Amino acid sequence: MSKRRKAEPWEWGFSTSVPELNKSGLFIDYKDMFTAWSMSRFRWELPQGCSQRFLEQTLFYTGLIVFYRDSRYDRYMLAKCTATTTNNLQDDVTSVRTVDMPGYKGIDLDCYLGHEGRPASDNECVLIHCNDLRVPEIARVKRVAATLAELDMSIQIASKALRNSRIAIIGQDQALTYRNLFRKIDEGIPFFTASQTVDPDAITSLDIGGNPQNLKALREERNQYWNQAMVTLGIAAANQDKKERLVEDEVAANDEHSTLARVAAINSRAYAVELINAAFPDAGVSVKWAVEEQNFETKEREQKLKPEPPTQIGNEKEVE
Repeated sequence: MSKRRKAEPWEWGFSTSVPELNKSGLFIDYKDMFTAWSMSRFRWELPQGCSQRFLEQTLFYTGLIVFYRDSRYDRYMLAKCTATTTNNLQDDVTSVRTVDMPGYKGIDLDCYLGHEGRPASDNECVLIHCNDLRVPEIARVKRVAATLAELDMSIQIASKALRNSRIAIIGQDQALTYRNLFRKIDEGIPFFTASQTVDPDAITSLDIGGNPQNLKALREERNQYWNQAMVTLGIAAANQDKKERLVEDEVAANDEHSTLARVAAINSRAYAVELINAAFPDAGVSVKWAVEEQNFETKEREQKLKPEPPTQIGNEKEVE
């Protein structure tokens, strides 16, 4: 009987899979990371029982979620939905049906569009879109993850080419001997005990073209694309590979790009919040960027922990 593998600390209580260090594994790693970051960009104030994680996850994958008050449960709810009719003149969805889930039966709802001039009725809801285009962000995240995974693999290949810039071509009967030789090199052992069968003159090599400039160019390309990905998430980024300092115009341009990405991301959410507060005045829903809020809390906490400067007694000069 084979010995059972001991569970790692991160596997205690649940099963998990660690992506392999290849192109597919890097793609999964980047996709999961950018998905988590995209879902954590906003901070919502929601009624009790409404999950911010479920809201942002549904917007990320499907681009649409519904907020309404369910008279069957006497509470506000968030639910996945599908449109049941064609859009109106302004391309707004006018009616939806919530998706059946275990323990939950979907219902038909009319969409509250803001021109009613009254609170919403029991069979009305407010739609929340992921952006003004109403296109889920998962496709863009997959594209960014695929490109970064490709660049990372190219950097790994270029690094290995610099470490071993030539490939040895040997006879089949000497394969084990030279496998042990290169294993000694990897382990850092500077000598190798060889038998008489080892013939250095019988070895030919193939140059695989390792070039330090290629590795440098790949790293700069990867960092530049990473900065572009940060800007699409609304995170200000600057090119750190430039030797000279960034001028003020370049910094302002980077800030404008990230600000525009933030506006595009929060616009539809802010509009949905306005409709929700008009349709359900007692819901108390709000949304804001989590990054600024977290930075403000951190600075406020640091300010409280900062010691006050000592006061000097007896050294004040009298002013005549």
